[in-house]
Amino acid sequence: MRTYKTNSIGSTFSTLMILIVVLLINISAAIAQSETKINADNPWRFAYFGYSVSISGDYAVVGAYSKYSGSAYIFIREGDNWNQQAELIADDAAEGNQFGVSVSISGDYAVIGDRSNDDDDTGSAYIFVRDGTAWTQQAKLTADDAEEGDWFGYSVSISGDYSIIGAVYDDDSGSSSGSAYIFARDGADWTQQSKLTADDAASGEVFGYSVSISDDYAVIGASGLTSRDSGSAYIFVQNGDGWTQQAKLTADDAAVEDRFGCSVSISGDYAIVGASQDDDGGGSSGSAYIFVRDGEDWTQQAKLTVDDAEAGDRFGYSVSISGDNAVIGALFGHNGVEYAGSAYIFVIEGDDWTQQVKLTTDDATREDAFGRSVSISGDYAIVGVPFAGGDIGPSEGSAYIYNQFENDIEWRKNLADFPGEFFISEAYPNPFNSTTTITYGLPGPGGVSLQLYNLSGQLINTLFEGNRQAGIYSANLVGKNLASGLYFVRLEGAGQVVARKIMLIR
Repeated sequence: MRTYKTNSIGSTFSTLMILIVVLLINISAAIAQSETKINADNPWRFAYFGYSVSISGDYAVVGAYSKYSGSAYIFIREGDNWNQQAELIADDAAEGNQFGVSVSISGDYAVIGDRSNDDDDTGSAYIFVRDGTAWTQQAKLTADDAEEGDWFGYSVSISGDYSIIGAVYDDDSGSSSGSAYIFARDGADWTQQSKLTADDAASGEVFGYSVSISDDYAVIGASGLTSRDSGSAYIFVQNGDGWTQQAKLTADDAAVEDRFGCSVSISGDYAIVGASQDDDGGGSSGSAYIFVRDGEDWTQQAKLTVDDAEAGDRFGYSVSISGDNAVIGALFGHNGVEYAGSAYIFVIEGDDWTQQVKLTTDDATREDAFGRSVSISGDYAIVGVPFAGGDIGPSEGSAYIYNQFENDIEWRKNLADFPGEFFISEAYPNPFNSTTTITYGLPGPGGVSLQLYNLSGQLINTLFEGNRQAGIYSANLVGKNLASGLYFVRLEGAGQVVARKIMLIR
């Protein structure tokens, strides 16, 4: 743990003490203020709004697969508010489709899965693109070897110019062995680039039950259908125009029926895998595992469980990771109400992942399924509650968005880490070839900018610009579209400027 000395830079000692007192007095108020509940503008009974969720920057997408033919909703952050910007519907929508059963968003693109596709369960997925405030369908994705009952679109993920779609009941290697498909964008066209299967594929493994893609890496969960399966997950890496299996992930304490791989997420050099029926805290209390990449090797770094685990919680039913933070849903976690559901934020410190906060709601009811879906991006996390009732009727669904740093999660848990200086730490890793994390500290509140420059002094990217409270923050830098070489990360605020050198190596 890093220790900081208070000094007069940017804030006096007395100001820091006042901030600490105010924050301690208002902890519960800060938590309440940082929670935003969102609902569809046109709610339906049994729509299951929140069955799937995804967040990226200032945009979030929420699936409601049971609303007539299914739909998905785009929300945009405007100040402290999240407002509905668009409702997405497939241009070939038909009653009984399940458009919105899975969703993912990255920048100006969103992908929406429909595992049914005209009731033959072949499945499909749809790409939408944003132009200003309008979202329009750009492509419909289907497998080039599609067959009835494959459930293509059961899981989806998008990152940059690539999207991955899971087809859990594809039978290439036996009944329900499963597969996943990579699609690549060229201009406005999306074409199938690769079909992925496990090198040890077998019947009943449902490879593709969960998928996630980040830059040149994808992780695919195969949680298994039978009592003999403990579950697994597979890492694939882009190799030219194809994708090859790099690693098979399994838990070091694997047990049958753990459902390891029921949820997956990848960000930079980290992957997280949920095992919702692990029994460490009682039958099906659940757990999640963090894996870290070193070169071509992926090793288990941590097993995550919660301090209030109970039998039946299904912790790990949903997972999402972004930089130093992860959010994990517990489908039936106790939230003051039996089986209402809950979610947890974990943060890495060194090589250790620690539970920072438990997310719950004050309006929980039994079997709401708070935490059925989760997603995290930068400062924000979203949690879906698909079975929550509303003014129209049962299971309208809802979702909640949380601002981690308004909660002061890390700071409140570690007051000794309150920074006494304006600084940027050495990026990690550095040199890097995919993604690196930049940590910086602010001794007082105010406006701040974190920007990337090349050696010629040209501004390449703004990683953050806006107001921050005093505290320690991190930003992820993705090097995919950058040339190899030296760069400078420049932090400016409170009348000060500091910089760090980083190197990208291809």
